[in-house]
Amino acid sequence: MKIDFLAIKVQKYSLIKEIFLEIKFVIVYLNLIFFNYSSLICQTSILTKQGGICFRVDDNQAIQNWTDYSNIFNKHGFKFCAALNFTNIVNNTSYIQLVKNLQLAGHEILDHTPDHTVAYFNNVSDTSYYSGREGVDHITEEKRVCLKIAKIDTNTYINEGLVNIQNNMVFSVKNGEFFKDIGSTVYVLYFPTINKLCNIIKAYNRDSTDIDTLLVKTIWNENVDLGILTNIPYHKIGIFDITLDKKAIELLIERSVNLAKNIDILPPKGWIQPGVYLGNSFYLKPREIKLAAEIKYGYICAGIDGFYSYKTFNEFDPSIKRYSIGWGDFFEDQKTFNEIKKIIASRVARHYFSVGHSHFSGLLGGWTGYLARMDSLLNWCKQKKIPVMNYSEMAKKLYFDKPNPYENVFPKLDIDLDEDGFPDGYDINTAFGIFDTTDGVSSSSKKCFLRNSSGTITSVSRLGGIEKGENDFIIYTKGANGDSIRVKFQFDGNPAISKTFIFPADTDTWQKYSLSLINENFIVPDSINTLTIIIATHKYTAGTTIKISGMELRKKSAYPILPSFLLQPKIVNNKIELNWINNEREKDYQVILQRKDRKTSEYIDIVSGDKNLTHYLDTTDLEDGEIYTYRIKCITDSNEISYSDTVQINFVYSQINENNDIPSSFKLYQNYPNPFNNETIINYQVPFAVQVELKLYDILGREIKDLENSYKTAGNYSIKLNSGNLASGVYFYSLKAGNFYEARKMLLLK
Repeated sequence: MKIDFLAIKVQKYSLIKEIFLEIKFVIVYLNLIFFNYSSLICQTSILTKQGGICFRVDDNQAIQNWTDYSNIFNKHGFKFCAALNFTNIVNNTSYIQLVKNLQLAGHEILDHTPDHTVAYFNNVSDTSYYSGREGVDHITEEKRVCLKIAKIDTNTYINEGLVNIQNNMVFSVKNGEFFKDIGSTVYVLYFPTINKLCNIIKAYNRDSTDIDTLLVKTIWNENVDLGILTNIPYHKIGIFDITLDKKAIELLIERSVNLAKNIDILPPKGWIQPGVYLGNSFYLKPREIKLAAEIKYGYICAGIDGFYSYKTFNEFDPSIKRYSIGWGDFFEDQKTFNEIKKIIASRVARHYFSVGHSHFSGLLGGWTGYLARMDSLLNWCKQKKIPVMNYSEMAKKLYFDKPNPYENVFPKLDIDLDEDGFPDGYDINTAFGIFDTTDGVSSSSKKCFLRNSSGTITSVSRLGGIEKGENDFIIYTKGANGDSIRVKFQFDGNPAISKTFIFPADTDTWQKYSLSLINENFIVPDSINTLTIIIATHKYTAGTTIKISGMELRKKSAYPILPSFLLQPKIVNNKIELNWINNEREKDYQVILQRKDRKTSEYIDIVSGDKNLTHYLDTTDLEDGEIYTYRIKCITDSNEISYSDTVQINFVYSQINENNDIPSSFKLYQNYPNPFNNETIINYQVPFAVQVELKLYDILGREIKDLENSYKTAGNYSIKLNSGNLASGVYFYSLKAGNFYEARKMLLLK
């Protein structure tokens, strides 16, 4: 018998090819489409603590409405978020194309659960896939997959009474039993004697002086017949009292990911809690989403009401806070342009991001008026340089990037984004002092607050961006002999704890004071997210005027002058690009960029200049593969010195294509040679400036090496990969740049 070795070889190759394609598919959709948790943790970018805006619209709105809305954002160069339910999209080719167009324009699609509920999902074509799976309670004849409840907490509400039941109707025994909580914090009832958990679908005759009546279904929204029961106990179940099985949450998210994959759209990386209402009964919790979705599906944030993130910098427990990003900081559907401006301006001044609330419903001015309002709002954001970001970008900026700890976070007296004649971020109260634009120190553009009587001068509520640990506060005062002011810092969330400091205001010229100068310290605990500051007169001489100006609050430095803040370096055209922020002070100082590598123990000076020096491209004797460490040395004429924190970068030399033509599209080329032995070249191109991530993975999808992770201008690039200690076998390499993603396979033979 003659054996056809060639046929066997071809068959074997085809099988291997299918396996490779499947592995690539898994990598693309589960790990690499968007930056995942591990890559975010490693990134640091240019950041100050400036707040911004995220516009989010929920639910599957009409295609034309989405098109009109996106056209306005595209006009201004901004992005928005669309929280969608994927089940209703999969059979609608027009809607699928719409979603692709939105993603192509850079707008973010968020997972609003497959069917706008967390208890189940519908229209499952192959129910056998879910049969017997962990996390599934049961599957109905209508192909609804009902998810498993892990536990319920019956301790939130006390003193519940008794009810009577007739089939699917529940009647209170006591008048007004359900008057307070049903439809506000309670949407589920639990009957322990029959072990039934039921959604409240509708409430009748709910009155404090009458018998209340409720229509119920199962927690999975199925019709139910509970029989006829009298005087049985029940429990009110709050929106956070139900815990879904962890595997059930994974199935819920997997369903959305697979539906997105099946219609060839980029899977989401943000999860949005459906609203709770009669018939849709409970919330998941931030930690539950994090555990189920972060590692396995690459989700990096979630919008869950109730467990609010403040959406400000330096919040306590940020890894959980980014899974509890709420919304509704302003309501563009029903608020006027000026009302929205005031909200945003105040929050930006206090270092918050704001998330809008829209369902394209109840629109002030109708659809035309709404679009015109959004156009004006986005134009205002552009003019005032207010960042407009999607959910994932906002999560990255707030919870991954490192802001300058020495940046002043106290609202500035010369910033008035909403143009109402009053500085943003300060509380407006007619009982407070007067805002004066004719006097003040230069750092406040000659502006100040003043008071001609005893009492509160001004206050700032819930100031965000606070540094943990020891802080320094600076203030300039003016007054008369014997006058003084009191500055009270209240720890929000723990009002019993506060810290009060007294500063003189006893001269008719501006005098600068700080906590350091009066030998006081101010420690902010790790658990504190925001502060409320109240500045008032302490001692006041009748007939005098007390003024304050130039307020600053920032992390206290260990040095006599504030250090510079050095940002993460980047490799640009085979140079190391360095940027830093020099903190402003009254005195000038010299700025010196220093560097050392693994072969040297001492830093060498690379370049020096005055405070205007904030950027440098290092080309000095750079070696391929070397790790360089940088820091900034600041030195005054009187020899006061401070050092920035250090930063490191692994310099990898790239063979850059000398062709100066700007590419028209993204592209990742096949490496050559392939297969390769000692080294191979990977070429790629980017059509505009963008953050580029080029990564190497083994056949199981595990990340092996970060080949490139830097900001690239438009052009053609090459990376040389040395096989080093890599074993022979199949590898994948992927390019992510903005919303572009592509992966290719390579073969190493040693």
